[in-house]
Amino acid sequence: MAEETASYSDVQLSTFRDRYAYDGEQFPHQAWRRVATAVASNEKAGEREEWASRFYSLLEDNLYVPGGRILAAMGTGAKATPSNCFVLP
Repeated sequence: MAEETASYSDVQLSTFRDRYAYDGEQFPHQAWRRVATAVASNEKAGEREEWASRFYSLLEDNLYVPGGRILAAMGTGAKATPSNCFVLP
């Protein structure tokens, strides 16, 4: 995976680093890898790497854009729901 520093503006990077970056992440594609790996962890053991790659491709191509809670929490160990919307009974 190539570092795509030129594709992000200073404002985008500042916002990402302030709100969504985890454990030294500097660029959004690093968080996408974290999220994709976390989502794939629910798949069968022998298929997780393939699914992580598929999920990452969706994120990288902007075919799926996770909400802030998902981007900030998935793969961090935070006890947060992996959904931005939920229903209270």
